[in-house]
Amino acid sequence: MADTINHGATEVANPRYSVNQRSMLLIGLFFLSISAFFFIYTPAKISENSSAYIRLTTIKPEFILQDTGFLLYYGGWLILATLLVMGLYSLFLAYKGERPRSFDKKITRAMGYSIVLGFILMISGKFVAQMYWSNTFEQAGYVECENSFGMTQSWSTKVWAFNAESCRTPFDQDAIRQKQAEIAVVPES
Repeated sequence: MADTINHGATEVANPRYSVNQRSMLLIGLFFLSISAFFFIYTPAKISENSSAYIRLTTIKPEFILQDTGFLLYYGGWLILATLLVMGLYSLFLAYKGERPRSFDKKITRAMGYSIVLGFILMISGKFVAQMYWSNTFEQAGYVECENSFGMTQSWSTKVWAFNAESCRTPFDQDAIRQKQAEIAVVPES
């Protein structure tokens, strides 16, 4: 409900609108919890996969299954920051009980631009990380198998082998994943 302010002979509507404080509190907590989870999970996942791939290239198993889905995390920091700002702004609205219209438009526009830019950074970060890991695997002597999807039934998995002939032989991807997990966890003696 808009209040009116008397400025001489004319009345001007106050540009503030009430909000449901309970809803804003829940939305704010939701965005904060998602951003907190991913602020912790993203660096941990990048570190875990990076150290596993470096370790695998030094041990040199016959196959390396590369999870390309996690590469989106390399450029996703801006979206995480936007989720954090959205959560904080929702908590601010829950505290105030009303939203100032002029500030609301500015912050909404800034969040919209940062989400679009964040998706661009996620995609470009994925390509840069993929180029890095492809180069790392090729320098270790691996070749990328042409039919990775046919071999793994997964769009986000690339198969790397020591030679192209190995790519044509059937293999048990679950056993390879298990072996990679063991190699990545157990330190070299």
